Amino acid sequence: MTGKGQEPYIFVLDRYPLKGLTSILVGGTLVVAFVMLNVAPGEEEEVREQVSAVEGVEEVHVVYGIYDMVIKVAADAIADIKDIVTRKIRTLPEVRSTLTMIVVEK
Repeated sequence: MTGKGQEPYIFVLDRYPLKGLTSILVGGTLVVAFVMLNVAPGEEEEVREQVSAVEGVEEVHVVYGIYDMVIKVAADAIADIKDIVTRKIRTLPEVRSTLTMIVVEK
């Protein structure tokens, strides 16, 4: 499968047993996700510092709107994204909720 002006990419599929999701390693690149966070009022800077230190987090942006923060996460598989979000980000006491969007095409 190719997109206009793009190199062909290869899908390596690895079943994710809990939800039936499939992790995708595309042409040797990482799986990327954008995660929106709601944080406790006034705790944006503290959360930004803590999240920035998490392995796999590539970008952290404090934003205005429904969500307080947008982060970019990259890992080898969706299971690794799940681990980063559920065990390292959602466990922070200042994080109220998250919404994770897995990138399927760049």
